[in-house]
Amino acid sequence: MYVTIDQQASSEKLNIIYQNTSISLQLFGAYNLYNAAAAIAIARSLDIDIHDISQGLSSYNPDGVRSNIVETPSGNTVIFDCYNANPNSMRLSLEAFSNFQTGKEKIIILGDMLEMGDSARAEHQEIINFLKEEKITSSQNIYIVGDEFSGTNNHDFHVYKDKKIFAEFLQSKPFADSCILIKASRGIFYGDGIHELLNY
Repeated sequence: MYVTIDQQASSEKLNIIYQNTSISLQLFGAYNLYNAAAAIAIARSLDIDIHDISQGLSSYNPDGVRSNIVETPSGNTVIFDCYNANPNSMRLSLEAFSNFQTGKEKIIILGDMLEMGDSARAEHQEIINFLKEEKITSSQNIYIVGDEFSGTNNHDFHVYKDKKIFAEFLQSKPFADSCILIKASRGIFYGDGIHELLNY
């Protein structure tokens, strides 16, 4: 059994091909193509019909903060990817956002990766270094939030140690007509009004 991953993963829609059936996914990030391929393989091993598989995958629309793309009334395309965060998922999300096709100005909002232990500060600094190397967007369009990110150095990004102060900033200067990636551990941006402010 072969599953073909469509290389047009930089567009707003991800596609995966199985038995000449192209399945469009409502997910962000090329890494989700591999999750879909695994789901197809398991479903076929259980003799589930390809039509049912296609319908199930294409109709799946994540809600909340997991690989969720939201078009807001103020013209923003907001990509919420805050269910979990670790150095690998952070890099994959940033790479996917770099390849994401949009005519809008790109804005990156990163929050701390929680439960990193003694390596936390070093791992957050590595993400900062990665951001600088990739040049996904202007440094003035990058916002980092939390204790660990606020302790990083060698950059000129916007820094907010206190997420409540960042929420106040969003309320006073809301974004509009932008493409925004928000990536963090769930405990950083969920439940303090930030998720709701970006959903306006």
